[in-house]
Amino acid sequence: MVEDGETDADVVVNAMKKLIETEPLAKIDYVKAVDGLTMQQIKTVKKPMLVAIAVYIGKTRLIDNFMVTT
Repeated sequence: MVEDGETDADVVVNAMKKLIETEPLAKIDYVKAVDGLTMQQIKTVKKPMLVAIAVYIGKTRLIDNFMVTT
């Protein structure tokens, strides 16, 4: 979405949540878009942006963080 020009971080986060929620065993702890340097939550996509995710699949908590730089 970001590569296609989406600049609203909430739109990106909500799309990610919607995709995760298609998995019946998934329970979202958090999905956040934050400034990659300050770690403050952002409303507008700016690079570098860090996306931080924690999701339970059953009893297992999975954590992933990735940078959006391009």
